[in-house]
Amino acid sequence: MTSLRPLVKLPMRFNRGQNPSVPILQLLISRVYQHVLELKLWLLTTLICAYLVISWALFLLAGETGLTGNPLTFIYFAATTASTVGYGDLSPETEAGRMVAAFWFFPVPC
Repeated sequence: MTSLRPLVKLPMRFNRGQNPSVPILQLLISRVYQHVLELKLWLLTTLICAYLVISWALFLLAGETGLTGNPLTFIYFAATTASTVGYGDLSPETEAGRMVAAFWFFPVPC
């Protein structure tokens, strides 16, 4: 694997008149970029699958049989809700299901 260079070159020092927040921001952007490059596909896939399984279990415990009965229906609901498209054809029917959607399912992808 080849070595990847960061997009942002960071100055080692700054003069007295310079704003110290600029190098800090550059350092932050560089670190985030490096971590994104190091993120492996298998790890991302594992995290997404774990999130979907936990979400499915929470909706099942909330009594949402219409959403959890068919895996394809749940994946469709997950995709439309998480992407904020929300066609309206599927939605939680119970109060507990609505709470799961509001506090667990929707905020996490954001």
